[in-house]
Amino acid sequence: MGKRGKGAVWRALVGVGGTLAGAAFAHAAAAHVGAPDWHQRLYNPHMLDQPRIVSRPASGDTYYPGETITVYVPWGRTQTRTSISVNSVGTVQLVLTVGGAQRTLTGIWEDRSARYGPAFTIRRLYFDYVVQAGDRDTNGVSLAQDALSSPGNAESGIRGTAGTSFRQFELEKALHGFGAQSSHKVDTPAPSFAGVSSPSLILYSCGAFDDCGSASHRLPTLSNAAAAHNVTYSVTPARPLPSGLVLNSSTATITGSHSAASARQSYTLRATDGFNRTADLTFYLEVRDDVGIESITVTSNPGSDKTYGKNGDFGTNDTITARVDFSRNIGSIIRSNVCLNIRIGSNTRRVCNPTGATRQDKLHFSYAVVESDWDGDGISFPANPMGAGKSGYLRFYRAGIGGGDNRIDRSFGAVLDDPNHKVRGRQTTPSFGSTASPSFSWVKDNAVSQALPAATGGDGGLTYSIEEGLPDGLVFAAATRTLSGTPTAVQGRTNYTLVATDGDGDKTELRFSIEVREIVLSISSPSVSEGAAGGTAALPFAVTLNRAPGRQVTVDWAAAADPGTAASGVDYTAFSGGALTFSAADTSKTVEVTVTGDALDEPDETIRIALSNPSGAVVGSAATGVGTITDDDPTPTLTLALSDPDAGRPDTIRESGAGNATTVTASLAGGTSGEAITVTVSAASTYAALAADGGFALSAARTLTIAAGQAASVGAVTIAATDDAIDSRDKTATVSGAVAGGHGLVAAPAALTLTIADEDSRPSSALVLAPASISESGGVATVTATLSHPSAEAVTIAVSATASTGAVDGDFTLSTANTLTVAAGRTTSAGVVTVTA
Repeated sequence: MGKRGKGAVWRALVGVGGTLAGAAFAHAAAAHVGAPDWHQRLYNPHMLDQPRIVSRPASGDTYYPGETITVYVPWGRTQTRTSISVNSVGTVQLVLTVGGAQRTLTGIWEDRSARYGPAFTIRRLYFDYVVQAGDRDTNGVSLAQDALSSPGNAESGIRGTAGTSFRQFELEKALHGFGAQSSHKVDTPAPSFAGVSSPSLILYSCGAFDDCGSASHRLPTLSNAAAAHNVTYSVTPARPLPSGLVLNSSTATITGSHSAASARQSYTLRATDGFNRTADLTFYLEVRDDVGIESITVTSNPGSDKTYGKNGDFGTNDTITARVDFSRNIGSIIRSNVCLNIRIGSNTRRVCNPTGATRQDKLHFSYAVVESDWDGDGISFPANPMGAGKSGYLRFYRAGIGGGDNRIDRSFGAVLDDPNHKVRGRQTTPSFGSTASPSFSWVKDNAVSQALPAATGGDGGLTYSIEEGLPDGLVFAAATRTLSGTPTAVQGRTNYTLVATDGDGDKTELRFSIEVREIVLSISSPSVSEGAAGGTAALPFAVTLNRAPGRQVTVDWAAAADPGTAASGVDYTAFSGGALTFSAADTSKTVEVTVTGDALDEPDETIRIALSNPSGAVVGSAATGVGTITDDDPTPTLTLALSDPDAGRPDTIRESGAGNATTVTASLAGGTSGEAITVTVSAASTYAALAADGGFALSAARTLTIAAGQAASVGAVTIAATDDAIDSRDKTATVSGAVAGGHGLVAAPAALTLTIADEDSRPSSALVLAPASISESGGVATVTATLSHPSAEAVTIAVSATASTGAVDGDFTLSTANTLTVAAGRTTSAGVVTVTA
């Protein structure tokens, strides 16, 4: 921002009903300038925000004469409940730099949501500049720092929406500028005769007659003359006009006298603008000795507005008079059915039976304008407006030139629109009526040609424009109201405004929207049940477009880098991929994979197909299809089995000898698996009284394998009994299996119980006394116990003693501890019992 101070502010009014947002408002001393007591002066150094240009040139980046540049200056403290308008006591101005020239723009507060969209629904300060012929800034317009001013006692009003009371405060005028805007250039179009036909003029010489004609014929002017700058016209020196004729450099009108005939020749009319750019138009000129039409001139004057006809009832300026001059005095004229055609807008008005001039070298025609007449460019005359050649009713007689019946050559070139003679009937306003807002959805990179609806009514013909910039690649032909081109970028639905303007400048608008979409390819992820063994099923992958492409689209398909879990050539017929071609109307193609059924239990399997190398479309997020082969086979049950070496006694082996070992096998029931199953066998003793081996030994090979598709195991796992010569009860062991493979679907088998039958006899016991004889006076003998062979459990023997022959009970005593124990697996007791004499 520039320097701020008391002299750099302008006053505004704020409605009490509005909300003053922000803490930047600092209250100063009350200033009751003809206002109630609640008026006060507020200061906010940030009231005006960064200015920007919100208009867009019709050509894309360059404004031409007649187009409007709009600069928008936001109010820094946006109030959603306030509106803004300029107070009548002053103006606010902005200086815009166009080329090297300073253009002063007067600001207006205006709601321009209709022109620039809903983002501009609150009234803001706008500055408009209408480009003039001669303006030129090929780098882009710019705005100097602090370009805002308010001449005189400038104030603006900001009115709240609640109530009619106001508070007054001043707004800071300091403003940021901006440099040359390359998308906002200004230029004057180079001169152009585009669409202008080459005229062919026939003039008539004086010859031997005294009454010479004087030519006055206006050549065509530039097709963009209204926008061109300081245009002058000349005939190139390569072939100058015939002697006596001159060209008016401002109006391109040929005038003068010409005494000699000349053959038809081509000439070049050159238009040169103020920037020394030129445009050339070829025209043809012939000078004849015959009597002919020398010129056609509109002689009436419609007044300062240059327009015949009024908004209300027609007045005095409603009659068009035209004069036809001949190349020389023709004497008498046969006036029967002599007519002149006048072009008014798109209509031809025929005026007949004119009055003659005194010297009989002129005819005068009059036409009264009617309500339906309209010509905003000015009236004109078509080629040969009185007919062509020498036939017809224009005849003359004059002594000295052969007498008799002489004819006038009525051939005459067209007279172009004369902007000083416009016609306006009663005014009407253009309208799109009840036309619904069109909505167009087009495809990126597809050619478009779409005519927009036409308005009706209006005066002087309608011209069309679109305010907003169109999607990249599209252009608008105003003459045919046609949008055409090839959109080159995707865009969401966007609103645009078609404006119809009549010759009076009255406008009507029609909203329409455009969406530009991409053609997107995707592939589905289907599934199919595999079916019975030996059979086949189709797994169809659908490759689709999100809409009909309007052009040919191709895409390659093949197995993805991760092809899936199904095995090519086993679970499905092998494929190598290919290419799909969509016509302009196609939206779907199918890639079909043949699935092979089996009887193996397995998980669902997948086949992955990827799209690549698209042409005419893009591959979307669904670039890889995952097809699923659903398994329909039952899951088998796994069981373990033990051989029966001791016939008649299942799951039992002997402790020694024949039949002391069993073989473990595994098998499946109810189906087979698509993956090999490995069973690791283990055995655990359930008899805790013995040593850790539990009375058996498990073979070193402990793995059983059931191959894929098979039901029985292979491998040898054995359990053999250990002979221990110890008397015991029958021993037992739990046999179980840990499962791996089978796709993780097969459950572990139920555990088995193996019985090891004991074959050892019960041991006999004996007591040993030592010594066998003791002295009567305190002699001691010990008693121990022995077993004939070990037992698996401890044996307890209670020792007692009784008197025999010659002794009585009092002759000895037995120790209090009179129990002997032979531990499991032992044959001798660990303790002793004593006998004392």
